[in-house]
This record gives sequence, C-alpha cells and structure tokens, in this order.
Amino acid sequence: MLLNTQNSMNTSVRIIEDEKEREAYDACAIHPMQSWAWGDVRIATGIRVVRFGRYDGERLSAVYQMTVHKLPKVSFFIGYIPRSGIPDKETESFLADWARKEKIIFIKWEPYQELASDMGHEKLSDIFSSMRISHHPLFTEWNQEVDLTASADEILKRFKKNTRYSIRHAEQAGVTTCEMSTDEGFQIFADLYFSTANRQKYHGHTRKYHETIWRVLSRAGIARIFVAYYEGKPHAAYEIFFWHDRAYYPYSGSSSTDRHIPATQYLMWHVIQEAKKSGAKTLDLWGSLPPEYDKKHPWAGFTLFKSGFGTRFVHMHPSTDQVIFGGLYRLYSIAYMLRALIWKGGIV
Repeated sequence: MLLNTQNSMNTSVRIIEDEKEREAYDACAIHPMQSWAWGDVRIATGIRVVRFGRYDGERLSAVYQMTVHKLPKVSFFIGYIPRSGIPDKETESFLADWARKEKIIFIKWEPYQELASDMGHEKLSDIFSSMRISHHPLFTEWNQEVDLTASADEILKRFKKNTRYSIRHAEQAGVTTCEMSTDEGFQIFADLYFSTANRQKYHGHTRKYHETIWRVLSRAGIARIFVAYYEGKPHAAYEIFFWHDRAYYPYSGSSSTDRHIPATQYLMWHVIQEAKKSGAKTLDLWGSLPPEYDKKHPWAGFTLFKSGFGTRFVHMHPSTDQVIFGGLYRLYSIAYMLRALIWKGGIV
C-alpha cells in the first residue's frame, strides 16, 4: 500500500496487491477488462498493472484497474482505466496524488457507463475539474446490446427480417455450429480472425497477444470459442467473454470463401442461445456507430450486422482524460494530433 485516503464516512482507497483479495476484487469488477485475469493478461504482455480498491470500512466496494504505458524517449507515462465504474471524489483524488508521484501525465478513463441524462448520469468532465473529454478515444462512444431476458422465441422475433432469413438460409444450407473452447478451437478462431484482419486491412495486436488472452481468460472461465462449419470446414468463429450476468462479443473471424453463406448470422444466433443458457441477461456487441449512421462509413457493415439482432443502441460515457500535468498534457495532445495527420497522409 503506497497511499491511503480516509474521510469521515470511514471510506478509504488503496492499492490492491494481495492475491488473496482476488475473489472480492472480481466480485466488484463490472467488466471483463476490469477483471483480475485481464490484469494478468496485460502483465504477461509486459505492461505494468496497478489495481486500486475503494473500501467502505473493511468491505471492498469498487475497483479500478489501470495499465501504465511509458512514452518513448521520456520518463513520463500514461495511465489507462478501461471499462470501470465512475469514480468518486476520494478515488479521483487518490489517483491524482499517486499519478503525480509516478510521473503519469494523464489517466484515460473509459467507463462502462451508459450516458443517459434522464437517468441522472453526469459526465466525468462535469464532476471533476481535472477531467477533459478525450480527443483520442480507444472505445467507440456507441454500443449495441441484445436483451436476453425474454424467451428464445421472443428474442428471435425481435431480429430484423433479413437476419431471420439469413439464419434460416444458413440452416438449410447445412451450416452447423458448436462450442470449441479448446486450444484447437482457439487456433481455428485465430486463423479466421487474422485472415479477416488482413482482408480488411486491420492491423491490431499480434497472434501471441491473442494467445495470451485465450490462455489466461479461458482458464479463468471468461473466454469461450464458438465455431460455424460449412461443408466440413470452419467458416466463422467468435471468441466470447462471459462476466457476471453479461456476455461480450469482442473478437470474430470469417472465411473469405462461400461468402453467400450467412454463417456469421447463424453463429451469432447460436451464441445468443448459449449465452442465455449460461445465465447472461445481456449480450454486449462491443462497439457500433450511432443509430443514425452514415451508410458509407467504414464501420457501417458491422453496425448493420449487429443491429439485425434486435439490439438496443447504447450511448456510452465518452473517453475522458484525468489531467495530472497540464503543460505536458497539452504538448502530448499536439504531438498526438500531428502523428495522426502524418499517418493519414495529411502531412508529407
């Protein structure tokens, strides 16, 4: 424990390092990217992880997992807290004091919080003077969710007509689906995932990174693999996360052959049914354009695909930067924008 804050209500914030607190920690983590196992993934990939806990007396009531990233050529860092809850003032103050000592220029928060004014939710930038809406978010500001609390028949009825047709077409064409939460299943998924990434010119993390995610999260009971076959060959595969009463769809891949066979829709219907059987009340589809989106946008295809499953569009809390060193933050923001322009061909 490096720092501790205390107020009159007997609440405190401190760093969690003891593995013995893992069970209590995970009970408070509201998203798989806040789970203890996700922290282990990042540690295994060489990233520093710090776990913070807010306590009411001796009871752990909220957790915030941060990854710490060194900036090149300087002795300063950036903190990142993905998909946490909204911090209270004690937590915000504790992290600011700690980050200042650790030479962290700013902490990027991307809360797992719906932004809905009629529900009384405020933006972090409205609550804390140190917070700024980020100009370089990592998560999309919109998401889509499937409500799994109804019966399977009722869920299917909510699908768009074209999606229901695609599911019937795939079934009639002989597409089959199964869970393959094994190392063999992961290799099938990874082959399809990276084939899709290359086809779409998306260059994200390496295969080794995804192997680490699978190894750690599958052992923790979080990650599962689902595969669709057509004519005996893998045609689509999804890696699905399960956390508390929600399922998540972060990664997928599909074959470039027989594109007329809608195996992806059929596989998603299988995942929805399996998630419901597993006790999930919601399937989070992990990112989307807003409801009224530009049909020519590069993300229009997957937004349309997801909306076919009778989803609800969810406006998430925007990415927010907790500024620790104001001058350095401004320099960083300028450098980031220039770098983005160069990469986009705006500067030669």
